[in-house]
Amino acid sequence: METNEIHIVQLFPDDLHGELPFIPNRFYSIGIHPCQVDDNYEQFVERLRFFATHPLVVAIGEAGLDKLCSTNIDLQKVVLREIALLAEQVQKPLFIHCVRYWQEIIALHKTLHPSVPWMIHGFRGKPELTQSLLNQGFYLSYGTKFNPDALRATPFDRLCIETDESAVAIETLYRKIALQKYVPLHVVLKNANGLFSNLGKDHLSSFIDAHTHRR
Repeated sequence: METNEIHIVQLFPDDLHGELPFIPNRFYSIGIHPCQVDDNYEQFVERLRFFATHPLVVAIGEAGLDKLCSTNIDLQKVVLREIALLAEQVQKPLFIHCVRYWQEIIALHKTLHPSVPWMIHGFRGKPELTQSLLNQGFYLSYGTKFNPDALRATPFDRLCIETDESAVAIETLYRKIALQKYVPLHVVLKNANGLFSNLGKDHLSSFIDAHTHRR
């Protein structure tokens, strides 16, 4: 079976100048990392708003809350809400970055009742947190490091796979997840990353990288 790779590349406001480059099998997510947030956030949000409807932009984010950032948490919450509302406006999935603020993320999701999917990228949580997020309708994206029990508790229709900042090949991660799920590789290819299955001509033979910083 021949396979190909589809990559969703993360772009931040400083990357958004001029026209987005068209490269076969490459799409983009656009957002503001919580550690990048400052008092000038409005101009960054406006830049995202300008590019959000571009056909190559298939997701909004990453955006979120991070307890390890020096950014004031109240300011982080303001910006996350703005970006979440933008995702809802343009009807594209929202990629969430979260470090130690899970209850706040869940609370905002309950408040906004989004119609678009929210995907936790780089998820490493334990099974208890996994179930809580799944119960609220979140998608979970797994990279090189994850809790095996949490992965096995995540159904394929909510499971995404990403390289993030790792140099590991996306095919390697698919194979790793297949081993952890005790299924053949073709089952992962067929069922994981369904959130983005419309990006490939034949998603059943595409390794979809849901979130990467590699260009």
